[in-house]
Amino acid sequence: SGGSDTRINGGRTSGIDYLVDGVSAGTGVSHGVTSVTPGMDAVSEFKVITNGISAEYGRASGGLVEIVTKSGNNELHGQLFEYLQNDKLNANSWEQNALGGSMTPFRNNDFGFTLGGPVFLPKIYHGQNKTFFFANYEGTRFSQSGVLNTASVPTADMRNGNLSNVTYDGVHAMLFDPAAPDSTLITVTNPDGSTNIERTVLLGNGQIVPAGRFESTGFALALQKLVPLPNLPGDAHSAFEYNYVGAQNTTSQSDVWGIRLDQNINDRQRLFGRFTHETYTYGGTAWEGVLSTAPGDTHPGAWSTNLNYVWTMSPTTIFNTRLSATFSPDTNGNVYASGGAAAINGLPLNATARQILGPGELPFIRFGINGMQLANSANSSVANSTTYQLAPSLTKILTHHTLKVGFETRRFYDNFISSGAAAWPFGGWWQITSSPVNQLVCDQCAAQAQMNVNNYASYLLGIMDQDPTSGATNRAEEFNYYGAYVQDDFHVSSKLTLNLGLRWDMERSEEHTSELQSLTNLV
Repeated sequence: SGGSDTRINGGRTSGIDYLVDGVSAGTGVSHGVTSVTPGMDAVSEFKVITNGISAEYGRASGGLVEIVTKSGNNELHGQLFEYLQNDKLNANSWEQNALGGSMTPFRNNDFGFTLGGPVFLPKIYHGQNKTFFFANYEGTRFSQSGVLNTASVPTADMRNGNLSNVTYDGVHAMLFDPAAPDSTLITVTNPDGSTNIERTVLLGNGQIVPAGRFESTGFALALQKLVPLPNLPGDAHSAFEYNYVGAQNTTSQSDVWGIRLDQNINDRQRLFGRFTHETYTYGGTAWEGVLSTAPGDTHPGAWSTNLNYVWTMSPTTIFNTRLSATFSPDTNGNVYASGGAAAINGLPLNATARQILGPGELPFIRFGINGMQLANSANSSVANSTTYQLAPSLTKILTHHTLKVGFETRRFYDNFISSGAAAWPFGGWWQITSSPVNQLVCDQCAAQAQMNVNNYASYLLGIMDQDPTSGATNRAEEFNYYGAYVQDDFHVSSKLTLNLGLRWDMERSEEHTSELQSLTNLV
């Protein structure tokens, strides 16, 4: 139910819309795609609308994707399918081979059926030429165990403050004292005329952090004891990069089913209704010590329904109205490995942070933007979206014109609930960089290799670059969207058609029916 990165004609992220039987499958604030959409075998046709978009389409950027679902007919048709992958049929992955891992137990089943035809109730009703149904079901079952993953963890020497034998791309640590008096700073003029402020006092001997300068509360030393030691030699860059390997198990399960009923009321009126239901669960195991987390995701009973009425008032006049409702719930998050929460409760954590985060919780603690990560954040996030839509339209066919006028309204309800530190980076991201111990007094302006090898000294000193910390958040929002349009397809000649349209859109501001948020910077 999050935003999709599919883009059409250079439109913005999450800017396109998906229409299923003429109604949007989009959500409210996030402008994402609902988790409950018809399965592939229930789709009759689709088209991607890019250039010359008609005025009847709104709340989209760049283009749209329109999907029409299958319906039944006078003949009974169906299919059964099963797609199977497993470790007996598949080769080992390149990544698994590279880490020395053997083929892991693996099962992936994708199965289901479709069935459509006339509605027939023996001795009661026969829907030949009048009432039809189409039903579909698709289920997936996935499981895999023992998949190897790598991470970067500090070496034993790094944890003791000894960076003398630590290098990155051959560059050794060179540490300067961030607590030295300002009088020891110097200004250096570069050949281009610019100036730098540089430190001149080394931290210890420049490669070993003195034990007496370690972070005073004991948090840094206590935390690193919960991080596993390396079990790999590292990579070509450094002994502290990708030097730990662990095995993870994952499982997932989904079930999607739908039913569509079509009714020919008479020669001029048709009605159909569709209902789709989805459940999904995913889970993985923690694999990097007690501070690593096990991911999980679930869609507990998503559904969508659509009612579509078509009235051919005359051979040249058609009235259509569509009514739909969608409920798209998503709950995801991470839980610590066994013993993780208890270990965190034993850390000498800042009292303000403990109060905000809650017991047994930590934020993400990492080095730089893409560097080593000492702790994950156990978190939970709930995003439930409900949408109601109504869209009537009238089409009039004239000699050289096809006129269409219409109106639509959508009512969005979005509920977001997250635990402390649940939404990176805004929910809790403690970042450590080498800036406090670099020679240059500036924010991460040293050579990349030098910053990578100096980073851990800042951690031992207890100096963080940034540490926004948030508690639980709870937002309930609702808003309306309205659109009206006039479209005229003017057939000037057999070789020229002018598509003329005018559309009015209005999306009201969000109404926050309830809200709880907390954000604190501990620097």
